Parts: sequence; C-alpha cells; structure tokens
Amino acid sequence: MMWALEYDPDIFSTYEETGAAASKIERFKPKVKSIRQFGKYERENMKNRAHDDDGPVPISVFLVASVLKENSPKLLQEARGIDDVIRILNNVNGNLDAKRACAVALKLHRKYLKKVIWNFLFLSQLFSRISLQQPNFIQSLLSIEH
Repeated sequence: MMWALEYDPDIFSTYEETGAAASKIERFKPKVKSIRQFGKYERENMKNRAHDDDGPVPISVFLVASVLKENSPKLLQEARGIDDVIRILNNVNGNLDAKRACAVALKLHRKYLKKVIWNFLFLSQLFSRISLQQPNFIQSLLSIEH
C-alpha cells in the first residue's frame, strides 16, 4: 500500500514510537526536498499540513476507514457482536479491491484535512476576535491549572 501511494518512508519512524517516547515526539519536521520527490499521499500532507502536535495521521487509518465505509451496510445489517464483525471483515479481505480502497482512503484523507484546516482557521479567528475584545482572556485561559 505504501509503495502504491509512493509514500515517503522517512516518516515511518514517527509511527513506530511507543510508550513514553511517543509523548516526547516533537512536531513533525519534513526534510528539505522538492515537493516533486514526494508521492501522492505525502504531497497532499505537504500542501495541507495539519496544524497539530502529533504529526500526520498514517494512511493505514484511512484505509481501515475506507474498508469500514464500504462495508457499513453489511455490518449494520448482519453484525450482532464482535464475532460477527470479525467474520464479515475476514470475508472482505479476499474480495478487497486495493485500487478502490486506496482511492476511497485518499478521498477520506482529503476530507479530513479540509475539516482540520477549517477548524484551525475558525478557532484562530475566534481567538483573535476574543483577544481584541478582551486582551487578557487568552492569558487567563493559559494560566488555569488543570
């Protein structure tokens, strides 16, 4: 799957971090390269860089979402428990169209990035309006101890 999307293998190490080290991962910093050297998925990430501290969401999450989206009617009708879900998904693996699953995964990824960017822009505009009306509001939010 990663090779089909011409995935940038340099960011694979960010997904392998586990435990206490995962909380210490700094914000994802891509290498300085031409955007033409990246594959489809990574170019989409470069264009629409999400403004979160966790780095990019792996494409495998969107692949699973695409398989679940394609099979949601069957899952909703036939599944009564986790055993039925596993049985249905095991039957799907043999009949899975990889090209279609990749296309749906990329569509879901684009939709996710648009929503993340829109939410970020909305919140930044909201905080700028609040800070203009009440200059000490953001400092009071940051000083609240949890």
